[in-house]
Amino acid sequence: MKELYDEFLIKNKAIVIEPLLKTIRIRDFIQDTALALLKAHEYKLESITTMDYFIIVRLQDNSRAVDAINILKHISGISFIFIGIPVQLNYDTIVDTVSTIQSNIMLEGERYYLLVKSIDNTNLNTNEDQLKKFDMEFSIQSELSSTSKKLIRVENYCDADRIIYVLLTPSIGYVSMLAYRGQDNIPVNYLQDTILCPIFDNISLISFISVLKAGYSAVPFFFYLHKQHLQKLLTTFEKLIIKSSLIHIKIYIFSMQEHVTDKVQQILVTENNKTTIDKGARAFHWLNFQFTILRFLEKSNLDIKMIGLPITPFAHPAWFIQEMINLFKESDKIGMTPLLFNYPNQQLNDDVLELSKLGLNFDCNPDKLQQLLDTDEGKLKEITRACSSELDNFSLKFTNFTLRIGKDDILDIFNTV
Repeated sequence: MKELYDEFLIKNKAIVIEPLLKTIRIRDFIQDTALALLKAHEYKLESITTMDYFIIVRLQDNSRAVDAINILKHISGISFIFIGIPVQLNYDTIVDTVSTIQSNIMLEGERYYLLVKSIDNTNLNTNEDQLKKFDMEFSIQSELSSTSKKLIRVENYCDADRIIYVLLTPSIGYVSMLAYRGQDNIPVNYLQDTILCPIFDNISLISFISVLKAGYSAVPFFFYLHKQHLQKLLTTFEKLIIKSSLIHIKIYIFSMQEHVTDKVQQILVTENNKTTIDKGARAFHWLNFQFTILRFLEKSNLDIKMIGLPITPFAHPAWFIQEMINLFKESDKIGMTPLLFNYPNQQLNDDVLELSKLGLNFDCNPDKLQQLLDTDEGKLKEITRACSSELDNFSLKFTNFTLRIGKDDILDIFNTV
């Protein structure tokens, strides 16, 4: 059996992809994405085919299968993806193959999640009635638990050290040697609508990622105050975007310090306005910075109609959110609010914490925003609108670059700004 296992391992393994949503359109979209990704990374394919809702990828050079699956697993909309060994549809052969493979690669005491799935009309044995998946799962579990490694089966893949996947098709079975759980998101660009996403802090970066996860084509537009600010935004962005299935992405960049700061400062430093915003100065400047950015995009002549508004009740006062929404009501642009609905506070806190680990900290503590509620809300709106009006006839002079993800160093872009 060991010789048979080695032969399959070298010559016949395939990458098997199970889409999260079982539709032909989603399957074909993921297939096209996988094909584009593999070609971009210079993998030569033996074939890429579909079977029911599953996608089967065969490489000309199977020694690159592990590297290939580490690229493909970042495609959104995948339920599971694994490197599978093809086996005959025979009960004993399948159980023995699973036991042999896992006994060779699993460590003592590892926890595993076992998943056996079949495609309709699968015939497990031509001489017997179709075997129930439960019977096969029980036999595999018995084989694995009887080994000296004391392997433990768990009922939730989140608790597992390893996933064991068995796929039964009408003509052949596939037994996993390396399997991953995919991302519970709609495939990137699946909805084929483009949303322009301003990025200037951690909340706006979270908003950008949520747009990607929703299946849209998200275009990042970076607004920065100084070079160190831009460097921090770009390096954090690169660490996140490299985990996606994107091959390249167009990036827009604009310096607020170079073009805007002086104009806005003239309004803020008047004695009357300065007194109003003293209580929550940092919080107000942070909000005014965002409002100015979104006003720019609302007035821009970029040929992108939908603008992502990175606003959330957990980080912005209600009057500010209403001002943002009103700004786009009478505009030819459409304001999208990816964080405003169905984005729980705990999820936002987790995402903010994750970004802080990457070096991008929260620009303004939400607790300090409460200070703004103690001031004259009407006066704050007046100042914000005055800053915005000052920029009505301002020309948005930006630079743009195309980043080849995984190939270009984003700091090369930074050094040209």
